[in-house]
Amino acid sequence: MDPALASWPSALGGLLVVGTPGGSVRSGVLLLPDAPNEAEAFAAVRGSRVELFGATGRVGEATIVAVERADTTECVAWPMARLQLPTNAAVGPWSLAARTGIAVPMASLDVTAMGGRDSARLVVELARLASGLPGDSNPSFRGLPMLVRTAVRTAVRVSGVPTREVVVAEIVRRVGQEATPLEERIALVAERDSGTATPWRAGWFVRTDGVEESIESSDFAGALQLGADPPIVVLQRESAKGARFELLVRTAQGWERRWTSAWSGC
Repeated sequence: MDPALASWPSALGGLLVVGTPGGSVRSGVLLLPDAPNEAEAFAAVRGSRVELFGATGRVGEATIVAVERADTTECVAWPMARLQLPTNAAVGPWSLAARTGIAVPMASLDVTAMGGRDSARLVVELARLASGLPGDSNPSFRGLPMLVRTAVRTAVRVSGVPTREVVVAEIVRRVGQEATPLEERIALVAERDSGTATPWRAGWFVRTDGVEESIESSDFAGALQLGADPPIVVLQRESAKGARFELLVRTAQGWERRWTSAWSGC
């Protein structure tokens, strides 16, 4: 792993659990900082109390009672945290779980799932922003429309900086060749001062292109405010070879990718 991407945010307290959409609320993918002894790392998190966070905020609490890994000789799997919920607790869908007391969830809104004039205007603004990003070097995509595949809106607080309104999006351009359709995907974090109508600007982005089945897609997994520490946004990146998670942080200087997991897949 690139050492620059191995700096696990210390404010997370050594673990983060990511929910599986449509899966059980009693388990999730366990993300840990790199450790020389995996068995010891798993043992250290058993018994940990965690808070469960969804798109609307805190949805419950749980205890990590077991950590399981289902690797095979051909495939690598992420460790799964098994959770015990309080007796008779009604827990709704959750996306992130962190140690109790360290994090505040940042409510999020799926812009592309909404109707209305404001959402339509934001989609147009994101497409326009993406079209002006640097690094547009593949002539196959020149002049093709930018399509906003996903866009999730949230807000973050950063010490010494006005509250930021944030959109995490994936924007796509396609060349419709029958045999080998080409696609470009841009994972984008756009921001502006909260409560203003100032133009959106790109805080962070990564551009990939290639044959449609082989390039990475990007999905918003959740966002957390960590006290006085920089807030984090969690992305899930998937391609034909598997999937991985990335942690982005917003410092006073701007957005940066702080940590990336190993690939899971075959």
